[in-house]
Amino acid sequence: IAKNMVAAGVADEMLVQLSYAIGVARPVSILIDTRGTGTVDDDRIAAAVNDLFDFRPAKIIEKLGLRNPIYRQTAAYGHFGRTDIDLPWEHTDKADELKNIFDDLGTAIVTDERHIPAGVAMAGCGIAYAMRYIRAAAEGGVELGFDAKSATSIVMQTLKGAVAMLQASGLHPEAAIDKVTTPGGLTIKGLNAMEREGFTNAVISGLRASM
Repeated sequence: IAKNMVAAGVADEMLVQLSYAIGVARPVSILIDTRGTGTVDDDRIAAAVNDLFDFRPAKIIEKLGLRNPIYRQTAAYGHFGRTDIDLPWEHTDKADELKNIFDDLGTAIVTDERHIPAGVAMAGCGIAYAMRYIRAAAEGGVELGFDAKSATSIVMQTLKGAVAMLQASGLHPEAAIDKVTTPGGLTIKGLNAMEREGFTNAVISGLRASM
């Protein structure tokens, strides 16, 4: 379960805990703990897990082929985390289905495990970084004469417009910037001023520190 979730880009790491009652086939409790690395709330992940996986003992035995003679090859070097032999509990065959489920909450991508920490930094921590930009821009708006509520609303609507433009056009952000700036104009002067203060480097440094 956890391997599929990580492969689907839902989290960098995950603990899955199931609780059963005697005589009850399905678990009475499903606990998901991503240790703060999840791109969505742990409760939502638990709901998706419950919908996609069948936790009845007989179904687990069937799914993992536990009645098949596969134990000789696991008698040495451990049972889990093996890449040298094909073991059913190491498969990530549910990753695409999980991606489709979480696409309903946003846009998900499937990547290799090596890039998961970077993805979590960008998608998980990045929410706070975007909010920090909103705060900074809103404070600038207040300095320019707007009240805080109006300044924040203007910044949020501006970001929505920027995202909509990128999504609709498919342009690289720098190409899109070229379309909304004019030579010698106020926008390019503002961008250059932010870069002189280290805007891009600060963002990259924050992402690197989040891994």
